[in-house]
Amino acid sequence: MKKHDKLSRREFVITSVVGTLGIASGFTLVNTPPVVSVVKIKDDNIALAVEEAIELLGGIDEVTRDKQRIMLKPNLVSSDPRCTTNPEVVRALAMLMKDAGKEVWIGEGSAAAPGFNADEQGIYFSKDPGILDPMQQYVFDQLEIIRIYSKVPGKEPDLETPYVMKKGSTLEEFAGKIHQDFLENLKNARVWGSSAFDGQMVQRDYVLQDEDIVELRT
Repeated sequence: MKKHDKLSRREFVITSVVGTLGIASGFTLVNTPPVVSVVKIKDDNIALAVEEAIELLGGIDEVTRDKQRIMLKPNLVSSDPRCTTNPEVVRALAMLMKDAGKEVWIGEGSAAAPGFNADEQGIYFSKDPGILDPMQQYVFDQLEIIRIYSKVPGKEPDLETPYVMKKGSTLEEFAGKIHQDFLENLKNARVWGSSAFDGQMVQRDYVLQDEDIVELRT
């Protein structure tokens, strides 16, 4: 398998993850009240819930009407997971828009974290990379999330849209996140990553590590 460049943790935070979701340069309602859709997440299927929420708003074509370039603005405001959007919400919405042929950008400003730009006196804004880079790394670590890349047998891995899992997640949980059929029929998988040699065969209870590339076998 060829070597590919992966997103650094900072690039991942900047371009693809975390916070309360907003849409800039996207769906706007001029001189009309805001429209909100609320759905219940069933069986931990966040992607399906996002699709249902979009349908209640009229569908992805209506939400993105007259817009080709769309920026999603998640809020990375704290190392507290309660103050951030579930990354799967951002991923699901971005994939819906990409499938609709839209150019999707995801961006966020700096967060706030103790020891970096927040103390008992308040929060301080900074443009200093010497503060922002380690702070964003700290926030990423505190959220205890990992990025897992999928690979179809015989093809190169998809390194642009990682699946977001909680630290400590297993191969079995990853299979279930992709599709229920994978979970039910999973036999084993091949993994490329820091904790396994390239293409190592692993079982359902294998504990995933950040940036693992996984090829499921059924």
